[in-house]
Amino acid sequence: MWVVAGCLAAAGACGDRDGGAGDAAAQHALAHALELAPVPAPPVEELAASGEFAPSRPVAVTPRQPAPGRQVAVIGEYGHLGSLTAASVDDVWPKWQARPSLDRSTAVMTLRDEIARTLDETRLAWVSLPDAVETGGLTIDAAGELNAVSGDGGLVALTNFASLPQPGEIAGAKLSTTLWIADRTGVRYEAELDGNFVAEAFGRATGPGGLPAHVFLLEHIPADAPRFYRVRVLSTETGEVSLPLNIRDKSQLVDERMSGLSRSQVIADEHGLLFTLYRGTIDGNPDGQPYAFVHTLDLANGVWCLFLDPALELDTLPGSIAVGRDRLFVASANGKIGSIPIRSITNIERNPEMDWVVDAGPPGDLPPVLLADAAGVWVGLHGGTERLVRVDNDGQLGKPITTPGADPTALAFDGDGQVVAAGNGWSTLGESTLPAWFGTPTELFAG
Repeated sequence: MWVVAGCLAAAGACGDRDGGAGDAAAQHALAHALELAPVPAPPVEELAASGEFAPSRPVAVTPRQPAPGRQVAVIGEYGHLGSLTAASVDDVWPKWQARPSLDRSTAVMTLRDEIARTLDETRLAWVSLPDAVETGGLTIDAAGELNAVSGDGGLVALTNFASLPQPGEIAGAKLSTTLWIADRTGVRYEAELDGNFVAEAFGRATGPGGLPAHVFLLEHIPADAPRFYRVRVLSTETGEVSLPLNIRDKSQLVDERMSGLSRSQVIADEHGLLFTLYRGTIDGNPDGQPYAFVHTLDLANGVWCLFLDPALELDTLPGSIAVGRDRLFVASANGKIGSIPIRSITNIERNPEMDWVVDAGPPGDLPPVLLADAAGVWVGLHGGTERLVRVDNDGQLGKPITTPGADPTALAFDGDGQVVAAGNGWSTLGESTLPAWFGTPTELFAG
């Protein structure tokens, strides 16, 4: 079975565990911050590859020392992958950007866009997590960008570059598309398509040669100045591009265009659903009426749009989403969070809407960071508070836990099921430092 999600920049982490972290275990994991160590200078090759950087500033990972042999990796806001030791973050991929797999076991590395666009080839590398050990590499004799990474990271989908988006466009322009599906051994599939496409996800069914039978595509229209997108389904056996089905009525085909920029994406693996939070305008014009929705893709073939409670104000504010087994959580920078029962989306006898919205804390400028489990979700707000808020599946607020600093930017469960966290200048994973050019931690991976 193949499950793969398009790797868009996610604002928060999600978990799909058999149980919650628990107040005691989570509190144990969040110790007090230690004094920051000096920050090393950025490597010369990084400056040459990426242009000027702001003066160095402390961005530390503190304070709980990793156990002997414990491995921790961190991804920064610019896509850098670092391997955390007890004393430093060894950024072994300065010119590359990391895309983690859905099961968080692998990162697929590509050259940073400003470098990749200057080449006539595509370079890929596979790195295991959290030990950050390279496990394979591949060069494709054509320039392309990574669109999607499989559940275990073994399979990737790429397309040729479009131009850089212009104001008012949701994507760059291109009139034709080359799609590649590849793994560590080489290119496994190639298709030429008329139009402006990117790969969104692999379907669950297996086709000839062990490849996914279908690839879900986003077609950007008009191709030369995209303001809308629509979903299409590519058969890897026949090369035919067709319409998707309606999730709630599989006898109906769906041919709708939508406008919006994606902000956060998660998968409900047990349900085979991929959720993407979008914000756009109804008519596709930059000055049009704003709206927000969660686009739902059934990896067995189907689409549906979930409209959100107005109290979240996501038509104008940043937001984030997370999946905790049977619930989709949607949070807003205004401090509110709501939830939709996932089973209500595919059950035509139920109404797929939020059954609660609660105020989790003060508003901030950035989207909250979320970490969900089977019983609820941890919420890291950006209103200057030094805590994580617990919201249970029924919308009841649980006991918050204190963090060493304010405004968390990354949350994860470690190998023991404990909550680990990081922010700008602090973390709960070992006393170390990140150079300024690494940026704020956005993903943590702890063994």
